[in-house]
Amino acid sequence: MNLALGAVLLVILLIPPLIFIYFYGKGTHARGIPKMTLVEYLFLSAVLSLFLHSAAIRIFKLNIDYKFLVQFISGQFKPEDIEKYDAKCGQYFNGFALYTFLLTLFCATLGWGLSRIVISRRLRMLGWLQRLRGSRKPDELFCYFNTWWYYFRANEYDTAYSYLGGTPPLVYVDTLVDTSDASVLYCGVLHDFIIKGDDLHSIYLSNTIKRLFSQKDNLQIIRLKEGEEVKITPSGIFCIPYANIINLHIRFVSGIAVEDGDVEGREELTVKMLRTAKPKISNRQAAEP
Repeated sequence: MNLALGAVLLVILLIPPLIFIYFYGKGTHARGIPKMTLVEYLFLSAVLSLFLHSAAIRIFKLNIDYKFLVQFISGQFKPEDIEKYDAKCGQYFNGFALYTFLLTLFCATLGWGLSRIVISRRLRMLGWLQRLRGSRKPDELFCYFNTWWYYFRANEYDTAYSYLGGTPPLVYVDTLVDTSDASVLYCGVLHDFIIKGDDLHSIYLSNTIKRLFSQKDNLQIIRLKEGEEVKITPSGIFCIPYANIINLHIRFVSGIAVEDGDVEGREELTVKMLRTAKPKISNRQAAEP
């Protein structure tokens, strides 16, 4: 029998753990599936499959014809063996197809369910868990989200912001943006952000205002006056590419939003990000203002 059929069967047996990893790492702002080579994925899947299939066989007390399985994978079937198993091939095929489908469905459900638990805001805000982590984000090994996500959600793992309560606060962002003729400060409520790989790609602000921070050339015509605040009109979502951001300042504001976009309540300064020449987070500095 052709070895290719045995290889196909072997690959099918390695699929369920990869399905689990995919569904666990699939989510908004998630770090995603670890970047590994194909060989590394196969070795990882082989180890996980060993435990997974062993547990499934033991728990459900499956009756496995190991002699047939070994002969099929190794391609050592002889003509007399084919005649011997001819009556059982249909039964084996249907049983294997059902087993693979149910196991894959279980892995997908388990991966998705575990990700829901990990990203649970209520879980992250448990006081004892925050103290156990030292009011810091989880170690890189246990981080589900990208590093930038943890900067924008510092109130959910740091006990210093426990006064904000369980209601999600407004995340105010002050960004210093470099333009062709001046540096402009944009301030607004964080609506969303895009992450590509491990880097912040762009942020989206609502209720945005701008004011002149510094002028590069006095000969240039600057429409903004120094210290003057101008609201971005018409109202909507304002996008700022991270490549143009010089400085990023994050605040958490707890209060009631009123019609003109102002917010009444307490606010707390959390982190100030200084951007260097390289865009990667590892080359940025975090400092209290």
